[in-house]
Order: sequence, then C-alpha cells, then structure tokens
Amino acid sequence: MADQEGLYKELERGKVLAIEIEAESRTALFGRAATALSRIMVQPDDIKVVDRREIEIVADTDVEMMHDILASAVNVYLRGFVWRDAESEERGGPIVVWLSGEQRDPDRHHLLTEIKGVQMHELVVENSDGKWRSRITFDI
Repeated sequence: MADQEGLYKELERGKVLAIEIEAESRTALFGRAATALSRIMVQPDDIKVVDRREIEIVADTDVEMMHDILASAVNVYLRGFVWRDAESEERGGPIVVWLSGEQRDPDRHHLLTEIKGVQMHELVVENSDGKWRSRITFDI
C-alpha cells in the first residue's frame, strides 16, 4: 500500500512498520525518507511552514547515513518540532537535511503513528537500474 502522495510504499505494519522509498538520486532519497517519516507520524494538512531545522550527518555508509538522518529527525520531533517537507543536499561528505515546519501544537497537529526508533539491522539502501531505493523498518 502506498501513501496518498506516493512518497513511500508500506510493506508491513504490526509491532514494526516497514516502508520502501524510491528516488532519482542518493541525496533525494534521504530527503524523501525524512518527508515520509513526517507523513507517518503526523497528519501534514495543518502543519505550517514557518521555521526550519537542520540535520547534518557524516557517516561511513549509506545505511548508516539513512539511519542517522532518520534517528535525528525522530529526536527533532521529540523536541516538539513537526515538519511538512524535507530537502537534502550533499556537501562533500556530509548530507544536510532541512525539515520545514513548526513547533507542535497538540490542538492542531494530529499524531498518526508513534515512532520509537529505526532498526539498523533491517535497513537497506541501494542503487539499482538508476533508481535509489531504501527499505526502512521503524519500531512503533
């Protein structure tokens, strides 16, 4: 099952949530994953874009990079920030992801799914046939 915007495809839901994401480039894959995470956690309709949070990650592998970006994004959410969109850029070694949104308002922002963490041992990032793909499993 795909989400309404086609950002990700849901593969499994139970004690975990497994999704698959595709993008045209490695950098775009990281941004799409951060946006998909937001869509999984919070209904996006009432999120206003009034501020941005920056995540900068350096890692040895694409799997570590994806894990660290998503884990950092979960921490941004836990500190009370919700985002509607995410953009990513590569800066030589680091990947920078900007989360565009606002401080969470419980009266306006509807929580959809509580994400407890990102499973490292289930994470896949690959480039196949010119498409970048990732399979991500979240603890919920």
